Amino acid sequence: MIQHIKVRGELFSGLVKGSEFTQLDWVKRQMIEKVGFEPFPGTINLRISAEDFVFFMAIKDSGETLIPPSPQFCDAKLLKVSINGIDAAAVFPDKEVWAYSNTLEIMAPVFVRKTLEVREGDILIVDYERRFAPKAILFDFDGTIVDSIRLFYEVGKEISMKMGLHEPNEEKVHEIIEFGKSPWDAFIPEDIDDRQKIIEKGKKIADEIFLETYEKNCNIFHDVPEVLKTLHERGLKTGIITGNKPKLRGTARRLFAKNGLDMEELFDIALAYPYKNLRPKPFPDYLLKACEKLSLAPWECVYVGDSITDIQAGKAAKMATAGVLTGVSTQEDLFREAADLIIKNLSGLISII
Repeated sequence: MIQHIKVRGELFSGLVKGSEFTQLDWVKRQMIEKVGFEPFPGTINLRISAEDFVFFMAIKDSGETLIPPSPQFCDAKLLKVSINGIDAAAVFPDKEVWAYSNTLEIMAPVFVRKTLEVREGDILIVDYERRFAPKAILFDFDGTIVDSIRLFYEVGKEISMKMGLHEPNEEKVHEIIEFGKSPWDAFIPEDIDDRQKIIEKGKKIADEIFLETYEKNCNIFHDVPEVLKTLHERGLKTGIITGNKPKLRGTARRLFAKNGLDMEELFDIALAYPYKNLRPKPFPDYLLKACEKLSLAPWECVYVGDSITDIQAGKAAKMATAGVLTGVSTQEDLFREAADLIIKNLSGLISII
Protein backbone atom coordinates (compact mmCIF):
# COMPACT_ATOMS: atom_id res chain seq x y z
CA MET A 1 0.00 0.00 0.00
CA ILE A 2 1.26 3.49 -0.84
CA GLN A 3 0.35 6.37 1.45
CA HIS A 4 0.65 10.02 0.45
CA ILE A 5 1.14 12.55 3.24
CA LYS A 6 0.93 16.34 2.99
CA VAL A 7 2.19 18.39 5.93
CA ARG A 8 2.10 22.15 6.45
CA GLY A 9 5.15 23.71 8.09
CA GLU A 10 6.08 27.23 9.15
CA LEU A 11 9.52 28.36 8.04
CA PHE A 12 11.82 29.56 10.81
CA SER A 13 15.55 30.13 11.35
CA GLY A 14 17.53 27.49 13.19
CA LEU A 15 20.91 27.41 14.91
CA VAL A 16 22.81 27.82 11.61
CA LYS A 17 24.68 24.57 12.17
CA GLY A 18 23.23 22.88 9.07
CA SER A 19 25.62 24.60 6.66
CA GLU A 20 28.69 22.94 8.17
CA PHE A 21 27.01 19.52 8.37
CA THR A 22 25.69 19.49 4.78
CA GLN A 23 29.14 20.27 3.36
CA LEU A 24 30.98 17.40 5.02
CA ASP A 25 32.39 15.14 2.31
CA TRP A 26 30.85 11.98 3.73
CA VAL A 27 27.44 13.66 4.00
CA LYS A 28 27.53 14.93 0.41
CA ARG A 29 28.66 11.53 -0.90
CA GLN A 30 26.00 9.56 0.98
CA MET A 31 23.27 12.05 0.08
CA ILE A 32 24.01 11.53 -3.62
CA GLU A 33 24.00 7.75 -3.15
CA LYS A 34 20.88 7.54 -1.01
CA VAL A 35 18.56 10.37 -2.05
CA GLY A 36 20.00 11.37 -5.41
CA PHE A 37 21.32 14.89 -4.84
CA GLU A 38 24.15 16.87 -3.27
CA PRO A 39 22.71 19.19 -0.61
CA PHE A 40 22.88 22.95 -0.86
CA PRO A 41 24.85 24.37 2.10
CA GLY A 42 22.53 24.60 5.08
CA THR A 43 19.16 23.19 6.05
CA ILE A 44 15.73 24.74 6.45
CA ASN A 45 13.53 24.29 9.48
CA LEU A 46 9.76 23.90 9.38
CA ARG A 47 7.64 24.04 12.51
CA ILE A 48 4.92 21.38 12.20
CA SER A 49 2.07 20.18 14.40
CA ALA A 50 2.75 17.84 17.30
CA GLU A 51 0.64 15.15 15.59
CA ASP A 52 2.66 15.40 12.38
CA PHE A 53 5.92 15.28 14.34
CA VAL A 54 4.85 12.13 16.18
CA PHE A 55 4.05 10.52 12.82
CA PHE A 56 7.43 11.32 11.29
CA MET A 57 9.34 10.21 14.38
CA ALA A 58 7.45 6.91 14.33
CA ILE A 59 8.19 6.10 10.68
CA LYS A 60 11.64 7.67 10.21
CA ASP A 61 13.45 4.36 10.72
CA SER A 62 11.99 3.15 7.43
CA GLY A 63 14.20 5.65 5.61
CA GLU A 64 17.85 5.64 4.58
CA THR A 65 20.66 6.09 7.11
CA LEU A 66 23.54 8.55 7.01
CA ILE A 67 26.42 6.59 8.53
CA PRO A 68 29.30 8.74 9.86
CA PRO A 69 32.93 7.69 9.36
CA SER A 70 33.84 8.34 13.01
CA PRO A 71 32.17 8.41 16.46
CA GLN A 72 32.45 12.22 16.64
CA PHE A 73 29.35 12.33 14.42
CA CYS A 74 26.01 10.63 14.93
CA ASP A 75 23.83 8.55 12.67
CA ALA A 76 20.88 10.27 11.01
CA LYS A 77 17.80 8.96 9.24
CA LEU A 78 16.63 10.34 5.90
CA LEU A 79 13.16 10.42 4.39
CA LYS A 80 12.81 11.49 0.77
CA VAL A 81 10.24 14.27 0.54
CA SER A 82 9.41 17.22 -1.66
CA ILE A 83 8.86 20.76 -0.46
CA ASN A 84 6.58 22.88 -2.62
CA GLY A 85 7.55 20.62 -5.52
CA ILE A 86 11.33 20.61 -4.89
CA ASP A 87 12.95 17.22 -4.25
CA ALA A 88 14.38 17.20 -0.74
CA ALA A 89 15.12 15.02 2.29
CA ALA A 90 14.01 15.34 5.90
CA VAL A 91 16.90 14.51 8.24
CA PHE A 92 16.47 13.05 11.73
CA PRO A 93 19.67 12.98 13.82
CA ASP A 94 19.96 10.86 16.93
CA LYS A 95 17.85 12.23 19.79
CA GLU A 96 20.96 13.25 21.73
CA VAL A 97 21.72 16.02 19.24
CA TRP A 98 18.14 16.83 18.19
CA ALA A 99 17.76 20.56 18.72
CA TYR A 100 14.00 21.03 18.30
CA SER A 101 10.67 19.36 18.87
CA ASN A 102 7.80 19.59 16.38
CA THR A 103 10.27 20.47 13.64
CA LEU A 104 11.28 19.06 10.29
CA GLU A 105 14.88 19.79 9.28
CA ILE A 106 15.20 19.54 5.53
CA MET A 107 18.07 19.36 3.07
CA ALA A 108 17.56 20.23 -0.58
CA PRO A 109 19.73 20.56 -3.73
CA VAL A 110 18.93 24.28 -4.02
CA PHE A 111 18.68 27.38 -1.86
CA VAL A 112 15.02 26.90 -0.96
CA ARG A 113 14.35 30.37 0.41
CA LYS A 114 15.62 32.00 -2.79
CA THR A 115 14.16 29.43 -5.20
CA LEU A 116 10.67 29.62 -3.68
CA GLU A 117 10.99 33.30 -2.74
CA VAL A 118 9.89 32.59 0.82
CA ARG A 119 10.82 34.15 4.12
CA GLU A 120 10.49 33.69 7.87
CA GLY A 121 6.99 32.63 8.90
CA ASP A 122 5.82 31.49 5.46
CA ILE A 123 3.92 28.21 5.21
CA LEU A 124 5.41 25.48 3.02
CA ILE A 125 3.95 22.12 2.02
CA VAL A 126 5.95 18.93 2.52
CA ASP A 127 4.88 15.89 0.49
CA TYR A 128 5.92 12.41 1.57
CA GLU A 129 5.12 9.08 -0.02
CA ARG A 130 5.63 5.78 1.77
CA ARG A 131 5.08 2.15 0.89
CA PHE A 132 4.02 -0.03 3.80
CA ALA A 133 2.29 -3.28 4.69
CA PRO A 134 -0.90 -2.53 6.66
CA LYS A 135 -1.73 -4.41 9.83
CA ALA A 136 -5.44 -3.51 9.87
CA ILE A 137 -8.20 -2.41 7.51
CA LEU A 138 -11.04 -0.31 8.93
CA PHE A 139 -14.27 0.14 6.99
CA ASP A 140 -17.08 2.63 6.81
CA PHE A 141 -20.43 0.82 6.80
CA ASP A 142 -23.13 2.34 4.57
CA GLY A 143 -22.09 2.49 0.93
CA THR A 144 -18.91 0.54 1.69
CA ILE A 145 -19.95 -2.72 3.35
CA VAL A 146 -23.70 -2.43 2.80
CA ASP A 147 -25.55 -1.40 -0.36
CA SER A 148 -27.80 1.13 1.36
CA ILE A 149 -27.32 4.59 -0.11
CA ARG A 150 -30.47 4.54 -2.26
CA LEU A 151 -32.47 3.53 0.80
CA PHE A 152 -31.74 6.79 2.60
CA TYR A 153 -33.54 8.66 -0.17
CA GLU A 154 -36.47 6.23 -0.16
CA VAL A 155 -36.89 6.51 3.61
CA GLY A 156 -36.66 10.29 3.38
CA LYS A 157 -39.33 10.26 0.68
CA GLU A 158 -41.66 8.19 2.86
CA ILE A 159 -41.12 10.46 5.85
CA SER A 160 -41.85 13.52 3.72
CA MET A 161 -45.04 11.89 2.39
CA LYS A 162 -46.27 11.02 5.90
CA MET A 163 -45.65 14.61 6.98
CA GLY A 164 -47.24 16.24 3.94
CA LEU A 165 -43.95 17.75 2.74
CA HIS A 166 -42.50 17.97 -0.75
CA GLU A 167 -40.50 14.97 -1.94
CA PRO A 168 -36.79 15.53 -1.16
CA ASN A 169 -34.32 16.15 -3.96
CA GLU A 170 -32.33 12.94 -4.47
CA GLU A 171 -29.17 14.81 -5.40
CA LYS A 172 -29.51 16.87 -2.23
CA VAL A 173 -29.85 13.70 -0.15
CA HIS A 174 -26.66 12.30 -1.67
CA GLU A 175 -24.85 15.54 -0.93
CA ILE A 176 -26.00 15.45 2.70
CA ILE A 177 -24.71 11.89 3.12
CA GLU A 178 -21.47 12.62 1.29
CA PHE A 179 -20.56 15.56 3.49
CA GLY A 180 -21.83 14.07 6.74
CA LYS A 181 -24.49 16.74 7.29
CA SER A 182 -27.83 16.37 9.08
CA PRO A 183 -30.33 14.51 6.85
CA TRP A 184 -33.06 16.90 7.97
CA ASP A 185 -31.37 19.61 5.91
CA ALA A 186 -32.53 17.67 2.84
CA PHE A 187 -36.03 16.81 4.07
CA ILE A 188 -37.20 19.92 5.93
CA PRO A 189 -37.05 23.34 4.22
CA GLU A 190 -35.14 25.94 6.22
CA ASP A 191 -37.86 28.59 5.93
CA ILE A 192 -40.76 26.41 7.09
CA ASP A 193 -42.69 27.48 10.21
CA ASP A 194 -42.07 25.48 13.42
CA ARG A 195 -39.14 23.74 11.74
CA GLN A 196 -37.74 22.24 14.95
CA LYS A 197 -41.12 20.72 15.89
CA ILE A 198 -41.44 19.25 12.40
CA ILE A 199 -37.93 17.79 12.67
CA GLU A 200 -38.82 16.14 15.99
CA LYS A 201 -41.94 14.64 14.39
CA GLY A 202 -39.81 13.41 11.47
CA LYS A 203 -37.37 11.78 13.86
CA LYS A 204 -40.20 9.85 15.51
CA ILE A 205 -41.38 8.56 12.13
CA ALA A 206 -37.80 7.66 11.21
CA ASP A 207 -37.41 5.70 14.44
CA GLU A 208 -40.56 3.75 13.56
CA ILE A 209 -39.70 2.85 9.98
CA PHE A 210 -35.98 3.18 9.35
CA LEU A 211 -34.41 0.06 10.81
CA GLU A 212 -37.16 -2.27 9.61
CA THR A 213 -37.02 -0.77 6.10
CA TYR A 214 -33.22 -0.88 6.18
CA GLU A 215 -33.14 -4.56 7.08
CA LYS A 216 -35.73 -5.54 4.48
CA ASN A 217 -34.19 -3.66 1.58
CA CYS A 218 -30.42 -3.62 2.16
CA ASN A 219 -27.76 -6.24 1.91
CA ILE A 220 -24.00 -6.48 2.15
CA PHE A 221 -22.15 -6.13 -1.14
CA HIS A 222 -21.54 -9.48 -2.82
CA ASP A 223 -17.73 -9.32 -2.54
CA VAL A 224 -17.60 -8.47 1.18
CA PRO A 225 -17.41 -12.07 2.55
CA GLU A 226 -14.54 -13.08 0.27
CA VAL A 227 -12.63 -9.84 0.88
CA LEU A 228 -12.90 -10.14 4.67
CA LYS A 229 -11.95 -13.81 4.56
CA THR A 230 -8.87 -13.04 2.47
CA LEU A 231 -7.79 -10.19 4.76
CA HIS A 232 -8.01 -12.46 7.81
CA GLU A 233 -6.08 -15.21 6.01
CA ARG A 234 -3.33 -12.66 5.42
CA GLY A 235 -3.23 -11.85 9.12
CA LEU A 236 -4.83 -8.41 8.96
CA LYS A 237 -7.20 -7.11 11.61
CA THR A 238 -10.48 -5.59 10.49
CA GLY A 239 -13.04 -3.19 11.92
CA ILE A 240 -16.10 -1.13 11.04
CA ILE A 241 -17.14 2.38 12.02
CA THR A 242 -20.74 3.42 11.51
CA GLY A 243 -23.05 6.25 12.48
CA ASN A 244 -25.90 4.39 14.15
CA LYS A 245 -25.47 2.35 17.32
CA PRO A 246 -28.86 0.54 17.21
CA LYS A 247 -28.18 -0.36 13.60
CA LEU A 248 -24.79 -1.78 14.54
CA ARG A 249 -26.12 -3.79 17.45
CA GLY A 250 -28.98 -5.46 15.67
CA THR A 251 -29.55 -4.81 12.01
CA ALA A 252 -25.93 -5.13 10.92
CA ARG A 253 -25.56 -8.48 12.64
CA ARG A 254 -28.74 -9.76 11.04
CA LEU A 255 -27.63 -8.60 7.59
CA PHE A 256 -24.50 -10.71 7.93
CA ALA A 257 -26.42 -13.63 9.41
CA LYS A 258 -28.79 -13.52 6.42
CA ASN A 259 -25.73 -14.38 4.32
CA GLY A 260 -24.60 -17.15 6.66
CA LEU A 261 -21.92 -14.98 8.25
CA ASP A 262 -21.04 -14.14 11.84
CA MET A 263 -20.17 -10.46 12.11
CA GLU A 264 -18.28 -11.03 15.35
CA GLU A 265 -15.93 -13.43 13.57
CA LEU A 266 -15.40 -11.14 10.58
CA PHE A 267 -14.50 -7.96 12.47
CA ASP A 268 -12.09 -7.49 15.33
CA ILE A 269 -13.73 -4.24 16.37
CA ALA A 270 -16.88 -2.23 15.68
CA LEU A 271 -17.54 1.34 16.77
CA ALA A 272 -20.72 3.36 16.31
CA TYR A 273 -21.90 6.88 17.06
CA PRO A 274 -22.40 8.09 19.65
CA TYR A 275 -19.49 6.75 21.69
CA LYS A 276 -18.51 8.70 24.80
CA ASN A 277 -17.47 12.22 23.77
CA LEU A 278 -15.89 11.37 20.42
CA ARG A 279 -16.55 13.69 17.48
CA PRO A 280 -17.98 12.19 14.26
CA LYS A 281 -16.29 12.18 10.87
CA PRO A 282 -14.60 14.13 9.34
CA PHE A 283 -12.85 14.34 12.71
CA PRO A 284 -10.49 11.39 13.26
CA ASP A 285 -11.69 10.54 16.80
CA TYR A 286 -13.45 7.25 16.03
CA LEU A 287 -10.62 6.02 13.83
CA LEU A 288 -8.06 6.82 16.52
CA LYS A 289 -10.18 5.07 19.16
CA ALA A 290 -10.39 1.99 16.93
CA CYS A 291 -6.60 1.95 16.59
CA GLU A 292 -6.22 2.28 20.33
CA LYS A 293 -8.51 -0.71 20.89
CA LEU A 294 -6.56 -2.72 18.28
CA SER A 295 -3.22 -1.69 19.88
CA LEU A 296 -1.99 -0.30 16.57
CA ALA A 297 -0.69 3.06 15.40
CA PRO A 298 -2.95 4.84 12.88
CA TRP A 299 -0.23 4.78 10.22
CA GLU A 300 -0.28 0.99 10.40
CA CYS A 301 -3.89 1.00 9.18
CA VAL A 302 -5.98 1.72 6.10
CA TYR A 303 -9.42 3.32 6.28
CA VAL A 304 -11.86 2.42 3.50
CA GLY A 305 -14.96 4.51 2.79
CA ASP A 306 -17.23 5.82 0.07
CA SER A 307 -17.50 9.50 1.00
CA ILE A 308 -15.44 12.66 1.17
CA THR A 309 -15.75 12.73 4.97
CA ASP A 310 -14.32 9.20 5.14
CA ILE A 311 -11.19 10.30 3.30
CA GLN A 312 -10.90 13.46 5.37
CA ALA A 313 -11.18 11.49 8.62
CA GLY A 314 -8.63 8.92 7.49
CA LYS A 315 -6.11 11.56 6.51
CA ALA A 316 -6.66 13.49 9.74
CA ALA A 317 -5.84 10.27 11.61
CA LYS A 318 -2.66 9.76 9.51
CA MET A 319 -4.08 6.55 8.04
CA ALA A 320 -3.76 5.48 4.45
CA THR A 321 -7.11 5.94 2.73
CA ALA A 322 -9.03 3.98 0.12
CA GLY A 323 -12.11 5.41 -1.57
CA VAL A 324 -14.61 2.90 -2.95
CA LEU A 325 -17.06 3.79 -5.74
CA THR A 326 -20.05 1.89 -4.36
CA GLY A 327 -21.55 4.77 -2.39
CA VAL A 328 -22.10 8.51 -2.58
CA SER A 329 -18.84 9.96 -3.91
CA THR A 330 -17.62 9.94 -7.49
CA GLN A 331 -14.12 9.13 -8.63
CA GLU A 332 -13.54 12.86 -9.15
CA ASP A 333 -14.68 13.59 -5.58
CA LEU A 334 -12.31 11.03 -4.11
CA PHE A 335 -9.44 12.10 -6.35
CA ARG A 336 -9.94 15.72 -5.27
CA GLU A 337 -9.64 14.62 -1.62
CA ALA A 338 -6.38 12.83 -2.53
CA ALA A 339 -7.47 9.34 -1.48
CA ASP A 340 -4.39 7.11 -1.57
CA LEU A 341 -6.33 4.47 -3.48
CA ILE A 342 -9.59 4.57 -5.45
CA ILE A 343 -11.26 1.23 -6.17
CA LYS A 344 -14.41 0.21 -8.02
CA ASN A 345 -15.46 -2.17 -5.25
CA LEU A 346 -13.91 -3.83 -2.21
CA SER A 347 -12.42 -6.62 -4.30
CA GLY A 348 -9.93 -4.03 -5.50
CA LEU A 349 -8.27 -4.12 -2.08
CA ILE A 350 -7.00 -7.64 -2.50
CA SER A 351 -4.54 -6.93 -5.30
CA ILE A 352 -3.16 -3.84 -3.56
CA ILE A 353 -2.82 -4.85 0.09
